[in-house]
Amino acid sequence: MSHRKHATSEGDHDCAQCREWLQFHPMAEPMSHLEGGLWNDATVPHRGWTCIEIEDIEDQTFLCEMCAKMRIRYIHHMEHPNYPTIIKAGCVCAGYLEGSLKKAKSRERKLKAEAKKKREAAKREAEAKAAEAARLAAIQAAKDEIARRNREYLAEFEAKQAAKRLAEQMELEEGRRKRQEFLAIKFADVD
Repeated sequence: MSHRKHATSEGDHDCAQCREWLQFHPMAEPMSHLEGGLWNDATVPHRGWTCIEIEDIEDQTFLCEMCAKMRIRYIHHMEHPNYPTIIKAGCVCAGYLEGSLKKAKSRERKLKAEAKKKREAAKREAEAKAAEAARLAAIQAAKDEIARRNREYLAEFEAKQAAKRLAEQMELEEGRRKRQEFLAIKFADVD
């Protein structure tokens, strides 16, 4: 039986013979993923898994539970009917577990696109908020300038009114003084 019948670049079969074959084919994913960790545990099934969820943890800090080598950001939650726990794996390990790297890569590509959309939406929202804050600040600055000018105008108006009242009062007092002088001169002539 040829190796191509045992495995494809999509990893739909997982045996030692196919691993060896895939190591020498440049189009295949690196086989280092299939060495170590749970890949060496005979109690863990190596195919027949289903991805039940994919998660973006937003930084590349999680260690793939299957190979225990790759730090991953996008976690594929893999479930198998004959295994008691869910395995959190990276894209390549998940692809080999379910027998299709293409499906795993497609899931991850979709999640990356969603993450990019969220980042871009958050950026647009932040820019819109900044623009709105700048607009409100400009409005407030204009209001403050109008209030300052109104205070200056009012102070100037009040100063003019006070000067006018003072001038009127001084004019009245001057008028009284002249009247008293006039009356004093008139009554002085009468005597």
